[in-house]
Amino acid sequence: MVNFLWKVKNNFMLLDWRKTRDLPVYTISGEKLGKITSVIFDVDLNSIFQYEVRTRLIGGRTFLINPNQIIEWKDDRIIVEDSLLKQTNSINLVGEIN
Repeated sequence: MVNFLWKVKNNFMLLDWRKTRDLPVYTISGEKLGKITSVIFDVDLNSIFQYEVRTRLIGGRTFLINPNQIIEWKDDRIIVEDSLLKQTNSINLVGEIN
């Protein structure tokens, strides 16, 4: 079992990867961007570098979000900045995985 530790508003929160994988990602305004499919670690800093998000299973796009783009973690979803929606709809999506 893999646990992740995040510092959230001066408190610490432990999450199990099995609960994090497939967690939906929404913008503040309620638009669904996709689901978390993987995590990229920075082994030198011993921390999470980026989250891989897939828009849909077949024919979807995969993109990366940074931890600082996450506004809030909830039991049933992750909330990110609305600006991510504009980035995911743009042709030159920074962090898109081909």
